[in-house]
Order: sequence, then C-alpha cells, then structure tokens
Amino acid sequence: VGLEEKDEMRDAALKTLIVGVKGYTALPFPEKQSAAQVLLEVIERHGGLSIVNLPYKEESGILDSVEHEFSSAENAARIKLLDGVGELSSALWAANAAVKTLNLQNTQSKAADGVIAAFLRELQEGLVTDKRIQLPGFGTFEVKTRSARTGRNPHTGEQIEIPERATVAFRAGKALRDAVNN
Repeated sequence: VGLEEKDEMRDAALKTLIVGVKGYTALPFPEKQSAAQVLLEVIERHGGLSIVNLPYKEESGILDSVEHEFSSAENAARIKLLDGVGELSSALWAANAAVKTLNLQNTQSKAADGVIAAFLRELQEGLVTDKRIQLPGFGTFEVKTRSARTGRNPHTGEQIEIPERATVAFRAGKALRDAVNN
C-alpha cells in the first residue's frame, strides 16, 4: 500500500470520526450532545474536513495537534461518554502514524537516491577526466582500452571487425576482498 492509499485511509478515518461525533449532537442526551460539540469544535478549530485536502506532512501535523487536544483529561472524559468514538479516534491516530512513517520512508529513500545518483555522476565524470578512481578499502575503477580485433557475428558466423574501444574495469580493494572471502 502506497502513500496515496494510506492517506486515503487516513482521510476516511477522519470523516468517519467526524460523522460518528456529529451523530451524538442529534441525540436527546444533553451531556453527550455537549461532549460531542466540544470535540467537533476541536476538529473544526484545526480545519475540519478541509484537512483532507492538505499536503501529507501538513495534514499529519494538524492531526497531531487534534490528537494532542483529544488526549487532554477533559476531552478523554468526553470521549468515554461517546460509545465508539474512542475506537474511531484511535483508528485515525493509527492511520496518521502510518502515513507519517511511510512519508518519512519515502523522503529518506529519495534522499538516498539523490546521494547515489550524485556519487555515480561524480564517478562517471572522474573516469572521463582522470581515467582512474580509487575508493580506499573498496576498490579501483579504471578506464582501459580494448584493441581492435576480428570477431564473428553469432547469428551468421560472418567475420566482422570490432573497433578499438574504452571500457571500465573494476579491481576490488583488499578490505572488500577480505569481507567477501570471510
């Protein structure tokens, strides 16, 4: 399940919580009506349903604030009055945590991809200009020239001339060889 799907699940959990709490405002029990109204005010103060249209990180931060307010002693007591609202809010907090975790993983993955791409770009540029790159403990990349030669077309068996070309060779360093052999 990707980030988009996790966010949709979180949005659905928020909508379900709002509907569940709103339902108590229509009941003929003043104490439950009052508790529900206060909890709805907390959600509305933070943007209500418009929260679902925000970017992942911003939505997560707002829902963290809502969760913080819901966890106050007064609001926890209100939630206990409203059967099922505790479970709905717990589902929302879990969905929010899942989105934050996946968003963080994606961010870290993108950062790592950027580092790897930059390293490979530098390695390529270094080989083009210096013809040799040594990474101590890992190994050495070196540009070597393969001589022109005569070869055979594997499909027809016909002799062909293969021109001289540059190729990249890698020789593992001692630390890498030792690690692989142990």
